[in-house]
Amino acid sequence: MIPRSKNILLSVLLLSGINALAQDSTLISKPLRWNLPQCIEYAKKNNIQINSLRLSQLTSQQEFLLAKAGRLPNLSGSVSQNFTHSNGGNNSGIGASGSGFNASGQYSLNSSVTIYNGNYINNNILQKNIEVESANLSIIQQENDITLQITQAYLTVLLDKETIVSDTSIVNTSNAQVKLEQQRFSVGSVAKKDLIQIQAQNATDQYNLTTAMNTERGDLLTLKQLLLLPTDADFDIDKPDTIVVNKSVTPLKTAEDTTLKNRPRNKERPVGGTGCPV
Repeated sequence: MIPRSKNILLSVLLLSGINALAQDSTLISKPLRWNLPQCIEYAKKNNIQINSLRLSQLTSQQEFLLAKAGRLPNLSGSVSQNFTHSNGGNNSGIGASGSGFNASGQYSLNSSVTIYNGNYINNNILQKNIEVESANLSIIQQENDITLQITQAYLTVLLDKETIVSDTSIVNTSNAQVKLEQQRFSVGSVAKKDLIQIQAQNATDQYNLTTAMNTERGDLLTLKQLLLLPTDADFDIDKPDTIVVNKSVTPLKTAEDTTLKNRPRNKERPVGGTGCPV
């Protein structure tokens, strides 16, 4: 039974990988504009680490069911059948009486049940149940980690876009100043050094804008890598119109108590342990 269960789980893994590749290939043909909840939802569904932990959870559940089945009696059987043919005639072929087939068989059924084995069955069931709980908490922990990473990368790209807007406005203003200064220099209102200073400042502003655009491309690529999107996918974030900030700040003590109570890593127990947090 155990090898068969592992083969089933392996088939599920292969099918999941094929479906993921097929899904990713469809993302290349259309532009993607996702907001933060969409990015988090996609990451939780397609992240390799999370899917691996889900498969480990299925394995733990199967092992838990097998451990519970140890309390039940087993049953095995065997069947054997023999056929013989005998010929009662002589070598000349005269007198063929007494020839025919003889059949014989053996059939058996065996059953056994473990009455007591040093409380091994109960301890094994408890251990497998703890492994299932640990697998569930590992999935939640990994989902929390990927959520934080996606959120940080998304907000970084959003900040880059705001920086580009600000630098673009500065460059436009700087271009207008250069044009105005050139006109004033043409009529002799300002010295050439003043014009050169304005042009140098304009070049610095354009450099800052280029740097901000390159930074945005790099941070957007980081977000795509976290989402496991194809490199050819036309992806960008959906910039929100407004951002509502909650002005109330959670007290430090409340934040610490909530974290210690709800964080999955604090709930994990060592296999065979007594329930003490790791």
